[in-house]
Amino acid sequence: MTIEEKLENFYNVSMEDAREESARDLEQYRASLDKVFAQHQAEARQNLENAIETERTESAQKSNMEISREQMEMKRRVSARENELTEKIFAETSQLLEEYRKTPEYCSSLVKQIRDACEFAKGEPLRMYIDAADEALLPELLKAADGRCEVMISKESFGGGTRGVLHSMNILIDNSFKKKFGELRADFKLSHEL
Repeated sequence: MTIEEKLENFYNVSMEDAREESARDLEQYRASLDKVFAQHQAEARQNLENAIETERTESAQKSNMEISREQMEMKRRVSARENELTEKIFAETSQLLEEYRKTPEYCSSLVKQIRDACEFAKGEPLRMYIDAADEALLPELLKAADGRCEVMISKESFGGGTRGVLHSMNILIDNSFKKKFGELRADFKLSHEL
């Protein structure tokens, strides 16, 4: 073999080794880049998922706040309407009560209240009061009391009905419309479901 052939052979072997080493280096570099790229993709994917989750959470919070605000506004409107209707109901009831006080049935109910109070007193001194607006009914109510109790006109208006005082037992018998109306109003609640 000549020197030129040997050099050429050496050149070819060296070049082959260099190509193989270059190919290995390139493959390692490619693998390293693929690994970095995969990590980058995983990080980007995770960042995107985190951003989506954050946006979803913020959106849900905003939505919940808006729903809560709307519910509060709806409750406020319902409450205002309920108060309006309650006032209307009690105004109409008050009007009906005034009309009822002009009927013979009202006088009959006062007679019954006085008689019931007299029976409750069992002969103890009893003083019954009627509203000043019912003064015209006094003669009939005195007749119904039949001397078993005093029937007087109250200095204080209580909207109709009767009040009685049984001093010996420290008992106030309050069948006034003012009291009953007040109790009814305190317990009154329009039923509604939200």
